[in-house]
Amino acid sequence: MRNLTTIAAFLLFLWPMSLMATEQEPDLLIIGNDTLLIKSFPLENLDLKFRPFGLTRETAPSTACWRGYRAIWRAKNDSIFLERIISCSTDFSIRPEIKEQDLNEFIDRNKIKSKLVNKKIFADWYSTNLYYVSNKSIKKGVYSAYLFDEQMTLYIKKKHKKLAYEIKNGKIRKIE
Repeated sequence: MRNLTTIAAFLLFLWPMSLMATEQEPDLLIIGNDTLLIKSFPLENLDLKFRPFGLTRETAPSTACWRGYRAIWRAKNDSIFLERIISCSTDFSIRPEIKEQDLNEFIDRNKIKSKLVNKKIFADWYSTNLYYVSNKSIKKGVYSAYLFDEQMTLYIKKKHKKLAYEIKNGKIRKIE
């Protein structure tokens, strides 16, 4: 009986912890005049030997930014580019200024083979489908500004997601 009580207490202790998962700061995707929040992290698809700002999950500024950075992406001429890597907004309490990773140094240190075009990195390693997602009923044709990749939408019912963009080897195509 004592073992059962110990196990029950342990499970009751763990259950609230699962409810406290922190939502991650999204990357930004700029398409024309629109800035979309994306819950897809293209840089994580690379095998980075040196992470931006030298941070790891253990040294990240907060649980809301386990990567230690936010990436800003721009779609231009049907291609997607890494434009900037900046510190997380949750980092501002520690360091109030926005830090920016030097992209040339980032490419060199990680031996990234992608082209640098107008001081931006062509994301030729990145392929995914991005979906507008809503977890609640919304009026027809209206979706949130968040874009999720296929892996993150697996748990969402089909009627609550709409394919927005296809990206294949850095080439982006809007789905009408």
